Amino acid sequence: MESRLQALFNDGDLERTLQFGPLNLIACDLDDTIYDGHGDFVELKERVAELINDYLPDVDKSWLIQKYEETEALSMARYGSAYHRLFLNVADMYLQACEKVDGDPFVGRFGELFGIIREVFSEENYAKKGLMPGSLEVLRELKANQINNRPNLLLLFTQGGHMLQMPKIKGLGLNQFFDSAKIIPRKTLAEYIALSEEYDSNPIVMIGNSRYHDIKPAIEAGFNGAVYIANEPWAQDAKGKLPEADNILKYDSMKAVSEDLPNFFDFLEKVLHP
Repeated sequence: MESRLQALFNDGDLERTLQFGPLNLIACDLDDTIYDGHGDFVELKERVAELINDYLPDVDKSWLIQKYEETEALSMARYGSAYHRLFLNVADMYLQACEKVDGDPFVGRFGELFGIIREVFSEENYAKKGLMPGSLEVLRELKANQINNRPNLLLLFTQGGHMLQMPKIKGLGLNQFFDSAKIIPRKTLAEYIALSEEYDSNPIVMIGNSRYHDIKPAIEAGFNGAVYIANEPWAQDAKGKLPEADNILKYDSMKAVSEDLPNFFDFLEKVLHP
């Protein structure tokens, strides 16, 4: 069984590093915090709709996209992530189109449709893309500098499944910044508590874009602080109110963080205490 603490990049060096603490543990979300994950799904539904429209010209592309978004919203509401049921959502989009025009679904077309998913979420596709503006600058500073005379250990804490997330991590070259990655099916309060317990007495802070999936559970789990990047393209991310607390810092984007690094580091110095 896979260990909860998995050093994906350093082949076990992380476990040895933790023995020499204390460290500052900085957990950072991936999608829509430092990378435009929502944009992947926009690309996916556009390409899938175009291919289905080639099969069935009488089915309007805008109708296809609407149907996909309806199915996607149900997946988000139930599972908290657009990655769940991804292949089934695309298949359902095609089947609804066939039903609309009384067409006979051709099984061979599913392979072509699923091929688009593999292309959009491939390591090669991510290698052509970059992080969201400001993200590189912030990650470089976190990696290069100490806070309270302790080194920073960067953890990529994301949901969605290894099959879809690992090509992204590799293609974007995130191993040059992050010491470890934890990929889970869904972020829950229990997962945040478990993450905090794994690192025992080391102070920990969360950086994320979702008040529902990142900020609220991190604070409830006893993290020392959180940095909220107010970029919430999914309705699920915006559920609930942001907790009112002195240990939460809010920015509109990672670019805004990169332009305010002195205050950003002052905040981290304040909350990352033993």
